[in-house]
Amino acid sequence: LLNSVANMANLILGADLANDVVGLPYVVSQAGFFLGIVLLVVLCAVTDWTIRLVVINAKLSGRTSYMEVMNSCFGPSGRTAVSFFQFSFAFGGDVLYSYLTFSPGDMRPHVIHSIFPNLHMIPVLSLLTNRQFIIILCTTCVSYPLSLYRDSHKLSRASGLALLSMLVIISAVLIEGSHVSPDLKGDPSKRFTMMGKGVFQAVGIMSFAL
Repeated sequence: LLNSVANMANLILGADLANDVVGLPYVVSQAGFFLGIVLLVVLCAVTDWTIRLVVINAKLSGRTSYMEVMNSCFGPSGRTAVSFFQFSFAFGGDVLYSYLTFSPGDMRPHVIHSIFPNLHMIPVLSLLTNRQFIIILCTTCVSYPLSLYRDSHKLSRASGLALLSMLVIISAVLIEGSHVSPDLKGDPSKRFTMMGKGVFQAVGIMSFAL
């Protein structure tokens, strides 16, 4: 039970963390504050509705996985289609995380440099302050080994560690956010807008997040 809770919590929270931290603020800035909230509620309802449809189809077809449901309803073409779209969605998400989650390609070198100011002067260890090296290192040593499991149940410990790291990140934001300079918080007059110019971009990003 604990393993399942860890996996599900990480799936719901972890998959959205990068998108929520980076994507949703951008969505609100593009769609406008009030329209952004409306879109969030509407797209959440649409997502809930589609999930319920999948569950109903699973019950009617007597199948237990999305791929089996598609195979039962549409035959080999349905199975092929869902395989392709699942691959495309996962591949797109992996590219996103390689950039955002390891945009510690952007963040980690700065963090490491702040802890070890003279690290960039040490011949081999100076690679740890290089953006491209950090992205390659994290992808090959963290993402790739975890992606080799065929059973997601085996990821429960990694999911638990990820949830713990999220608590650290959220705590850091809550504690340090109040110390940020007002100059970095944007124009106060644009915080509560009705509608922005990037509504369609906002719909795409928010749909991906949900």
